[in-house]
Amino acid sequence: LENRWPEAVRKLRSLQADYPRTTAGMLAPLEIAGYYEKNGDTDARRSALLEAAAAYERLAEELARDPQTRDLVRSALDFLVEATEKLGDYDRAVRALLTRADGFPGEPRSPLAYLRAAALQEVQLHDRAGAIATLAKLTQRYPALPIAAHARERIGLLRGPS
Repeated sequence: LENRWPEAVRKLRSLQADYPRTTAGMLAPLEIAGYYEKNGDTDARRSALLEAAAAYERLAEELARDPQTRDLVRSALDFLVEATEKLGDYDRAVRALLTRADGFPGEPRSPLAYLRAAALQEVQLHDRAGAIATLAKLTQRYPALPIAAHARERIGLLRGPS
């Protein structure tokens, strides 16, 4: 299989170019980056992830106004989060998570997007105030969910003793 990777990478690039608005087309650049990571080619991995993130952002922006493409927008944002986290671009990952959560309030994973954004703000960006604001938004939008109780508890811990 190792001898066939160059051919596989070409096919994945073709899939990405020919079918960018499909799950397979969106997943292709992450697969390519994974191949480069496995082989220790950090420059090629980074390049593939940067290219992927730019493509996901373009796709989400282009499709955002069409209600019939909401699932594709959500997928593009999810893939954008994955790519930007792998790049260590946590500001961009947080923005994508918040865009996803705000843009799809009825979708079951949106509360988790707020929670994940707050975790990145707290741990990776050392932005306590941002994490608190994101968790507060979660509790306001989804007060009855068990995850809101967790968010309120986390807010208390982040604020410290009163």
